[in-house]
Amino acid sequence: MTRWNDVTADDADRPRFGQLSYTSFDRPGGAGGGGWQVKQTIGGLDAGEEERLREGVVTRFESVPPIPRFPNADEVRRRPRRLMYAPGTGTTGFYWHTVPAGADASGRPGNVFAHALLDRRTDSADITRPIERWGAREWLTPYGSEDVATAEFSRFDPAPSGRTSRDATLGFLLDPTTWRIGIFSVLLDAVARALNRGSPVVLGCADPDNAAHWIAAVSHFMSPGTSRCFGWSTFDRLHTVADAVARGAHLVAVPLEDLPGDTPGCVVFGENESTDLGELDGEPHCVDNGDMVPVTPWSLMAQTVLVDESVAARTLGLQDEIATKVGDHRLSPMWPLAMAVVADSTLHDSLDEATTVLLEQSPDAVTESEFASLIVDVVDRNLGDTVDEAARALGRWHEDDGLAPVVRSLAGRVFAYRVFHDRAWFRNAQPSQRVLLEYCDRTTELVMEADRLLRELRARAHSAQRIDDVAAEALCTLDALIRADLVSRHGEDQVFEILELVVVPVLCDPTAGRQLVAVVGAVGESTCTDYLQPAVITHPDFLARPIGARLDNSVFTWLASSLTGVPTFDEFAADPSMTTTPQSVIIAEGVFSLAAQGEARECAPSWPPSRCGARSSNSTKGQGRSASWTPSSTRRSGLPRNGAE
Repeated sequence: MTRWNDVTADDADRPRFGQLSYTSFDRPGGAGGGGWQVKQTIGGLDAGEEERLREGVVTRFESVPPIPRFPNADEVRRRPRRLMYAPGTGTTGFYWHTVPAGADASGRPGNVFAHALLDRRTDSADITRPIERWGAREWLTPYGSEDVATAEFSRFDPAPSGRTSRDATLGFLLDPTTWRIGIFSVLLDAVARALNRGSPVVLGCADPDNAAHWIAAVSHFMSPGTSRCFGWSTFDRLHTVADAVARGAHLVAVPLEDLPGDTPGCVVFGENESTDLGELDGEPHCVDNGDMVPVTPWSLMAQTVLVDESVAARTLGLQDEIATKVGDHRLSPMWPLAMAVVADSTLHDSLDEATTVLLEQSPDAVTESEFASLIVDVVDRNLGDTVDEAARALGRWHEDDGLAPVVRSLAGRVFAYRVFHDRAWFRNAQPSQRVLLEYCDRTTELVMEADRLLRELRARAHSAQRIDDVAAEALCTLDALIRADLVSRHGEDQVFEILELVVVPVLCDPTAGRQLVAVVGAVGESTCTDYLQPAVITHPDFLARPIGARLDNSVFTWLASSLTGVPTFDEFAADPSMTTTPQSVIIAEGVFSLAAQGEARECAPSWPPSRCGARSSNSTKGQGRSASWTPSSTRRSGLPRNGAE
């Protein structure tokens, strides 16, 4: 089967549009030149493009009701038309406009005329939706063999006709004589699922004009760019729906006369049904044939927007503006509308639904636009009023993994700012709360805040009468800042100074050290390997004690919990440079400690001791200090020789 997304817009020298006509006709003066064939091509179609357009042509048009064999001029003018659109690669798209064409040159009835169009669109500023070309005067619609034989493309490409513009669409949806909001809600939610690789949608319509209006309604409630990823057909029969779906249609219109009916794998309903509307996160919509359609925020936001035609026009205009300013590429169909709802306080009846969409579907590009503040405001509101509430909310968000990556990033940043405005949080935060700062993005402003906090902490370390009083707060604070990757180059020196003054002396005390690690709990991998281990093994309080008795066992286990891929004794012997790392000293301390406890050398293969729950930090944060650490790389004295024995 041909893949309809294989065409690419890679030739800037060719015109935007390529066109092809296909019908049954006799070529003048050509023996054997009759029958179904390509009649004309323009726009520099290459062989692959021409083949794809030709394969999308349908050569049968089953009108309802059938066109009379000898129609009058009015009946010819009112012939049903079929326009199908299928998205291609990137921003390209395919159109096939088909009309009944009467008898061919040999007198056989049932001829059709297909005018196919390839849009090689490259202009990102173009906000035309594909359905807006419905009713364009440039579509060729000949009837009868003579008209078919002389039909030629005009010098103009099929352009928006105005028949399915935003204003025309809102007039259709809000027609006071026919209530359409209910079925439109079902249609939006059904299309949302189809665009997400769910069941295609079949909609029974009174005529192709109504079908075009429904397709336009869905298209105008998504961004222009997303509408070009939305495939549809204004007229098929129920038994031919599968062909349209195979060619890229998400929504296929069929005559109401084909219903009730069904087609495997599709959701089928008619525009005149009185559907039972469902509830978000509750009962789904149910159509007449029993098909179920899950409710999405899209339909609920649309109901709020459609309270008034002027409100709807303003909101859809803002939706398009927002989409354009974030690049309008592969946006969720409901995201731009959600942004417009959040931005307009008069639409906050559906604020909860819009918030859900923003949290889960926001694109990365929004951070570079003027609308990023809308996301930040939503995140800030949903993180509660206190730091503790924010920590719980952020923890839930990361557990269910439902946040969009950009929202996850912004939420981490908002949380970090909350934390810096509540300095007591650092002192009281548990390991599971400090872990949340690993989701924080490093920004210049946050690094400056971290530097100020380190200066305050350094001053307290120097002025403390009892280091036990500040050791836990200092260690918790340092762990949080290191996890968040907010330590500047200057801040690194302050971190080591604070560790040397008030943390390491406590860790080296048999009783106080045990109490400190119990209070602080697990620290991040970078905190342990890049800062704590180098600070401990070069501290005088550590060096002054006999090897194997320098740390309480609980402190040692806590400090060694981040060791992975520990070298064997043979590897140490083969590479003496390995004995100059903080890791080697920690390993030696553990081995001699085991020996002092009467353990045999054979215990070493079970090294290291069980991990104490320290969470590995993000690989992009805190580039490992220990990987290139040597004694001369710090302000402290070199390692003792027996530290590597």
